[in-house]
Amino acid sequence: MLKLSRDIAKLYEEKKNEIINKIKRIFSFQKLFREAYIILGFNPLPQHSYGSILYFDNDKTIVAVYANDTQKPEKVLDITIHEILHGLIRLNKIKLESSIEELIISISCPRGYLSKTNWANR
Repeated sequence: MLKLSRDIAKLYEEKKNEIINKIKRIFSFQKLFREAYIILGFNPLPQHSYGSILYFDNDKTIVAVYANDTQKPEKVLDITIHEILHGLIRLNKIKLESSIEELIISISCPRGYLSKTNWANR
């Protein structure tokens, strides 16, 4: 898991500006988080990973992503961005039914338009 966490951090640093610019352009959010903390938890199920948003306020968010060493860093980052998008919708006070929110985010990330970009090629 240590190698996976390092690979995710490296990938994010390389693609950070691209990720932020695409999110701004697609969603037109007025506010973004200044900081995002990711808790990487171990999930023993092969080829399965999932995440959840644990906390957010006006400046930061904390996201948990559960994965294992069989997953690519691109996939884990993709799930992380998916969870951060949930927080950004709430931060920007966009009122959506939960099923609609999930649909909008899912068609973007993971495996949607944002997932087809350079940071999430799989």
